[in-house]
Amino acid sequence: MKPRLVAIFLLAAAMAWLTFRERGSGGGMTLPASGKAPAWILHDLDGREVRADQFSGRVVLLNFWATYCPPCRQEIPELIRFARETPTNTAVIVGVSTDESGAAVVRPFAAAHGINYPMLLADSTTVDQFGGVSAIPTTFVIDTQGNLRFRHLGPLNRSQLAKLVAIASRPRDTPAEH
Repeated sequence: MKPRLVAIFLLAAAMAWLTFRERGSGGGMTLPASGKAPAWILHDLDGREVRADQFSGRVVLLNFWATYCPPCRQEIPELIRFARETPTNTAVIVGVSTDESGAAVVRPFAAAHGINYPMLLADSTTVDQFGGVSAIPTTFVIDTQGNLRFRHLGPLNRSQLAKLVAIASRPRDTPAEH
């Protein structure tokens, strides 16, 4: 029994360390991704269809989040400022809410927090297309050619967002993608 408890404790400690090790710099972990991004179709808060190809030629930061998620709430002001400072023909943040209550919860939350980027509602098909979303916030970075370049687990700050956009704006054969 004792070795099992030690193993559980070590696993919990490792998870906590991974979660909070970069708290001051935005936290999380960025993992490289490859291949074409899924051709997703989601709905906005008014029920209108929004398609991945509407953002072609731009870097897309597809941010899965929820209103009840503390790290998501921590990240939102950074996303708002980044969206305000970044030309929309260069990069766009697309918020994808995983809230089960949908627009009824997300619309007032977005209004109260001054969210200034497109807000969509997640569905299981799209989550599955991206290989699942095991934690929120999770941001997928899609380059200007529609390739999935990165998956970031945890909140991002403006500096990290700018770095990811700069890398995703360069052709894939450019060295040093870390």
